[in-house]
Amino acid sequence: MPARRVVYLDTDGNVGFQDAALIPIRRAGEWTGWRTIDDLPHAFNLRGDGVAAADPRHDGPSAASAEATFAHPLAITAARRQRFNIGPLSRPADDDSPVRALLDSKDWDRSRAVNAPGQSGSPASPHFSDLAKLWSSGDLVPLLFSDAAVQANTESTLTLVSTPRR
Repeated sequence: MPARRVVYLDTDGNVGFQDAALIPIRRAGEWTGWRTIDDLPHAFNLRGDGVAAADPRHDGPSAASAEATFAHPLAITAARRQRFNIGPLSRPADDDSPVRALLDSKDWDRSRAVNAPGQSGSPASPHFSDLAKLWSSGDLVPLLFSDAAVQANTESTLTLVSTPRR
């Protein structure tokens, strides 16, 4: 599992973070097991200016104007780059991770997120790059959870039916 840092603020104002990853324990060059979640970096009720969940940014003159291109693995020729790549786009000023989410556990339907560049892996889909500009501007979209909210906002439904093997 790739490493992730989850940063949270609860309804009582507590701020914390927890790293999540599968990190092996090595002894004499051999894997002997996995680190537990308690062994990974974490904190609760942090004091100070806040939490940063990223590597330090480059502070050079081009840092604010940096652009991002979502490069597709099939984009190996100029024609395929035009078809599959998304960008260049301006990076958000405060965060350039492709996935951002604000989850409201008190009212899940108030949660918001963005998963750049889009919700589909197919370039033929209108959802292939539909979130790229929102990501670039730092905006989020509703991340609906309840059945009622999902049904009220459903664009289409795909039903998969299995066929018995012969």
